[in-house]
Amino acid sequence: MQKKILVVNDGFGGSISYHRPFRRFGEATRRSELLFTEPDTIALVLFTGGSDIHPSLYGQESSRLTSCIPRRDIYETMVFEKAKQLGKPMVGVCRGAQLLCIMAGGKLVQHIHGHDRWHDCQTAFDQKFMISSTHHQMMLPPYGSRPLAWALPRLSRVYIGANEKHILPFPEREYEVVHFPNINAIGMQYHPEIMSEGSEGFHFAGDIVEKYLLPADEEYKETEAVYCLDEDEGEID
Repeated sequence: MQKKILVVNDGFGGSISYHRPFRRFGEATRRSELLFTEPDTIALVLFTGGSDIHPSLYGQESSRLTSCIPRRDIYETMVFEKAKQLGKPMVGVCRGAQLLCIMAGGKLVQHIHGHDRWHDCQTAFDQKFMISSTHHQMMLPPYGSRPLAWALPRLSRVYIGANEKHILPFPEREYEVVHFPNINAIGMQYHPEIMSEGSEGFHFAGDIVEKYLLPADEEYKETEAVYCLDEDEGEID
């Protein structure tokens, strides 16, 4: 049976190319109905980037700093709930990472500065490399989540939360990649799919999915070497 990566889209702008760093796990499909009709064919559910998520999903009100598509929130929440029910591993990129953070019990910073460009990141495995970045919101992961990468140095001096108020003290880190064990998911705030296939950031995305969520499908596994990751770091307090 050919395994597939479900790229959750339904006309909201998420390109099928989001699957590029994860091709070792199967071929891409946009057919969300397969979760209901042929769930065994889906190896991985991938939520993509785009508009802001409505703050009501994490207990806050919308502001002039957010731009949301509520019908997309409803649709993707429905897909998430089905995937969780089935025990499917999930990955989110950019907006998708923020969705998974919320679904895991976390919140978002509604507005930050400095993440509209490429920048350096530090991983929990003592790797440092450049990553792509095009976001103005940020994950605030719940307790029990595992930080795997973060911006270094800190890029923003502004963190806007509920009611457009500044968040003080500052969040401990500017999280870029987080593992959410309670929902079998990983959120990647950066965009590995637009990075070169030879770059560390591109390979890191696939490697951590293979390490924490599911083994690669030998039929699709890439021939080039993948980076070796050591044992996990601790949880977020």
